[in-house]
Amino acid sequence: MSVAAKRLSHRIAELKKAAVSGKLDLPEGFVNLAGDTAGIKAVKKMAARKISKKLGAVAVIGIGGSSLGAEAVSSAIGSARPLIFFDNIDPDSVAEKINILKRIYADGKHALVVPVSKSGTTIETSANFEAVLNWLKRNDNKWRERIVAVTDSGSPLHKKCLREKFDVLSSPSHISGRFSFLSPVGLFPLGAAGMDIGAFTGGAAAMGNICLSESISVNPALRGAITLWSSCRSGKNICNNFVFADKLEKLAVFVRNLAAESLSKGGSGFTSMVSVGSTDLHSMGQLYFGGPKDKFTVFLDSGPVANVVSGVDLGRAIKAIELAVKKSYGRSRLPYYSVDLGRVTPRSVGELMAMKMFETVYLGYLMGVNVFDQPAVEFYKKVARRMLGK
Repeated sequence: MSVAAKRLSHRIAELKKAAVSGKLDLPEGFVNLAGDTAGIKAVKKMAARKISKKLGAVAVIGIGGSSLGAEAVSSAIGSARPLIFFDNIDPDSVAEKINILKRIYADGKHALVVPVSKSGTTIETSANFEAVLNWLKRNDNKWRERIVAVTDSGSPLHKKCLREKFDVLSSPSHISGRFSFLSPVGLFPLGAAGMDIGAFTGGAAAMGNICLSESISVNPALRGAITLWSSCRSGKNICNNFVFADKLEKLAVFVRNLAAESLSKGGSGFTSMVSVGSTDLHSMGQLYFGGPKDKFTVFLDSGPVANVVSGVDLGRAIKAIELAVKKSYGRSRLPYYSVDLGRVTPRSVGELMAMKMFETVYLGYLMGVNVFDQPAVEFYKKVARRMLGK
């Protein structure tokens, strides 16, 4: 067993203890979310209440860890009805998305609006929710029935829901947002959109058990954390999350968020980036192959895709490019490892996201940082609140 693996045995023991307890009211409680039958049952019950033949879309209003998990899953897998994500507060973008809602209502259907904010005070989410809510009140006589908020119990958003008589689901208050996607934070929007959340959580639960093994050969999160930590120590302080399927780009963004918010404390961490092949090979490839040797690459691979399009075998072409890139990496002695999802299904995506979550926790332990907080981003939020007033 390597020195790093021995150091991590203590962290694994802590996570096992948390798993045995079954508790959610602790930062490590993320290990129990996939098996939280009561929480999953509440999500399914609420989704069943809200789903109808006239439900045309689910509008998710959140940002960062409050929406990236659901967006990553829906982008990778698709859903029975569209998910519309209101994250940034760019006025043009918000207006464009409200226009989508207008078209849905013009077709005789309606939307389900899901504001997601653990604190209930997130500036971007609050502003977008007010904009969508104002539009909804003017265009839907049953507007109260169209809202399900996900927030911590007792938060300002929770109190607003009680006053306005909106439905609400509780997020796990002790678990940070980016580790909470297996709770109502991510599961309710996905379930309301018609996704099989049972398969998704089942894959995450199975991988979670594997990621509690102390064996490097068995535990991919342990193996990945040690590899990335060793890479950082050797001067490779940029991690390039590389995908060759457009639908996996948001999954790579989710991974980037995990690393950036969890590991960047007191000068520690690494710069996490996202590349999409083969597009970025024609804009960034020269940098990767001929630039400074300061990067480590993680390829997120997918299995067979729809190969033939209009008589052209595009699947074969992109797989050839992907293999050629990896051979070029080897020839240039550029370090990388690959994670193969196989077929992109709810189960395989759940497995990958759980593995990356555990990998991040193990990396944080090796780096000596608390992965569950993000103190450096709070300053801009406080300043913005002061500038905006109540």
